[in-house]
Amino acid sequence: IISMIWAELAFFYEISGLGEQTSLLKLLDLLKTELQLRNRPYQLEPVFAPARQGDIKHSCADTTKACEQLGFSPQFNIGQGLTETINWYIENEL
Repeated sequence: IISMIWAELAFFYEISGLGEQTSLLKLLDLLKTELQLRNRPYQLEPVFAPARQGDIKHSCADTTKACEQLGFSPQFNIGQGLTETINWYIENEL
């Protein structure tokens, strides 16, 4: 009974930008560019390895449920969101 109640109460929402698909390499490139513009160190370099069984090759968040149930409406694309996030971290010295 508890698991049935929990299943009814547990909500998971996918929250993302404007529904665009972004690769990890593009995300790293955006991060590198944003940090370099602010003269911040960037030392992340991707490490490539063979795909593992069960790896998801492509994925894109579906924000339909969040839009319908929460009134969520994406305001930024991935680049704008990353810029805002980095600015917040710098302003809050994290």
